[in-house]
Amino acid sequence: QVSATLTNREYEVILRDTGEIYSQALGTGYDVSRRAYDLIEPCGRALFLVDASEPQTGASRYWPVIGNFPTEHFQASRLEHTDGILTVVNTSHGLTTTLDIRLPERNTPAELWTITVENLTDTTRRLKVLPYLEWVLTRGLDDRFHTQYARLFTELEYVAGAHAVLAWQRVTKSMGILASDAEPEGFLTSRVEFIGRARSLWSPRIAQTFDFRPAQDTAPHPTFDAIGSLKLDATVGPKAAKTLRLLIGCAKSREQALELIHTHLKVPTAQAMYAGSTREAPIPRIGHGEVPPGTPRPYASYRDQGTKLLVHTPYTPRPFDHAMSNAA
Repeated sequence: QVSATLTNREYEVILRDTGEIYSQALGTGYDVSRRAYDLIEPCGRALFLVDASEPQTGASRYWPVIGNFPTEHFQASRLEHTDGILTVVNTSHGLTTTLDIRLPERNTPAELWTITVENLTDTTRRLKVLPYLEWVLTRGLDDRFHTQYARLFTELEYVAGAHAVLAWQRVTKSMGILASDAEPEGFLTSRVEFIGRARSLWSPRIAQTFDFRPAQDTAPHPTFDAIGSLKLDATVGPKAAKTLRLLIGCAKSREQALELIHTHLKVPTAQAMYAGSTREAPIPRIGHGEVPPGTPRPYASYRDQGTKLLVHTPYTPRPFDHAMSNAA
């Protein structure tokens, strides 16, 4: 596999010719998101476009722009590397999406994504952009051989004023960042809620349901399998274009993460969050997805203010961790 890289003093982005993309903090060797550990496993980073006007099960409802997705099912993207920029171009269903990835400064442990969606048709397109990351925030080898153990140590929160999902790895003391310049319509922090039951990353249930959590502050909380995802509006008129920007990276603290968001995305309310705390914000219940028809009720209940889930039946509504999702 041929790789293209962007590197500064603190950070490196790797893009393979398969579409796999991941990044790493150079000082610690910690991966920000999950690599593809074999030839068929999805990498833990993707970007989807969803046409909200299309039927939920329609063939042109959604498609990936980046990721090691199967090109027999989706239109392949073109990958380029010029002048310190990684560029991904995808033309599907009357839309051309261009993703430019760059490192903003020599000492910045983060990457900037500029996403431009061009409408080639004569009708308005009601589009949503869904970025997706599986948090690692530790060494790749630790994640590969101890996935179920390593995933226990990540606490996630949504910071509305920063338009961001933040992921704190309690062992490595690293803070993952997924933030947008535009205000998200919703967010997710659990892989089980994104993919769905008996599905893969390339057929995500969330692209059909849009069942995101409201984009409101939450307290730091655990989840079954930590991800970051945002629901971003990208409605675009006839023969027009829409641009969104994302910041993805790894900081040493919550304060540094918010500083990076304010500096590089110019989110005006991010700076006001520096001294703030979301500790008094509500703790979301652990998500467990949809309940299939025919499942006995009640099949589950919560304990300890939603921090524990007790399943009363042998029915599992969705695969609930990374290994079971990949096996489904």
